[in-house]
Amino acid sequence: MPEIVRRTGMSASTVYRRIGEGRFPKQIPMERGNIASWWESEVAEWIANPR
Repeated sequence: MPEIVRRTGMSASTVYRRIGEGRFPKQIPMERGNIASWWESEVAEWIANPR
C-alpha cells in the first residue's frame, strides 16, 4: 500500500474507496496474512488513464 499511495498521490482510504466503486484495480489475493498487492501493469494503466 505505501507504494500505491506514493505512486498515485491518493490516501489508502481513497484507494480502498475507489476499489469498492470499481474505479481502481482490485488487489491480488495473497496467501500470507494482511498483505496488499496489485498487478504492476494494472496500476500503470490506471496511472496513465485514471477513472
